[in-house]
Amino acid sequence: NLAEQINMMKTCSHFIGLHGASLTNMMFMPAKGKVFELRNHNDSHNNCYYALACALELDYFYSLNKASSAITGFADFNADTKAFEEVVKLME
Repeated sequence: NLAEQINMMKTCSHFIGLHGASLTNMMFMPAKGKVFELRNHNDSHNNCYYALACALELDYFYSLNKASSAITGFADFNADTKAFEEVVKLME
């Protein structure tokens, strides 16, 4: 439920997720947390989660990933595991 999600995010230091509404949960993270967004390689214009992370003083990371559609919400992602691991190391 919502209360459980908020409580979980209050203690979350690192948050990794696909581009989408679930990333708004970063609003409940402690300051100086780290957010990693997996983005669609065709999406170079939608920077809302970057802006939110900056406003919340969270460190923001991202990777561009091949997707089955330019419409991120309907796409299957094929994440580059090497790039994923490199970004996670940067988050430490």
